[in-house]
Amino acid sequence: MGLRYQKRIPLGKGLGVNLSGSGASVSMRTKYGSFGPRGFNLRTGIPGLTYRSGGTRSKGGGGFEVLVMLLFALTVGVIAVIAWNVTRFIFWAVVELVKALIRLFMKPREEAPSDAARYVHQLTTEGLPDHMRTATFLVTERLATDGTIVTQGMPVLRYTINGVPMTIAAHESGVLTHHKAPGDTILPDDELFTVRGERRAEP
Repeated sequence: MGLRYQKRIPLGKGLGVNLSGSGASVSMRTKYGSFGPRGFNLRTGIPGLTYRSGGTRSKGGGGFEVLVMLLFALTVGVIAVIAWNVTRFIFWAVVELVKALIRLFMKPREEAPSDAARYVHQLTTEGLPDHMRTATFLVTERLATDGTIVTQGMPVLRYTINGVPMTIAAHESGVLTHHKAPGDTILPDDELFTVRGERRAEP
């Protein structure tokens, strides 16, 4: 046994030059292991267990192994990126579907005073999927204050469904009156807000 000199000079992005008593060599370090012309050291993901190759093969064989390992690492990276993007798309699609269902089933209810129409916006769970009927609806923000003259389609109230943010807009134009404050829980058939405006002409 004797003293062995070994030093690595980093070049950036995982590349580096290894200096030892037997000479200099270039290698690349990634999260999957290290690769070089003298062999490779592959991490298995199991603590304390790695797969090492090198020292007994020819330069041609070692270079081929390095190329195969680099291609393998690249393939794993591409698959991971694709899987992440697919997961994000599925999550976005589910959120948009929930928003569409809420817009469909949150209908205004008209009450008819003598001089104006009073449109009550409330939550109805009729026709909603079972898992959404038991969801927690929570008011988070008023987007317009009481007494504001809102127009049809104007965002009025922001709330969450099991933590997913949603927005409800006015179905009619008129003067706004809120019935829910931030932090309130929305229960089936609760009145969220009313809009008092002109009565619609009978068809």
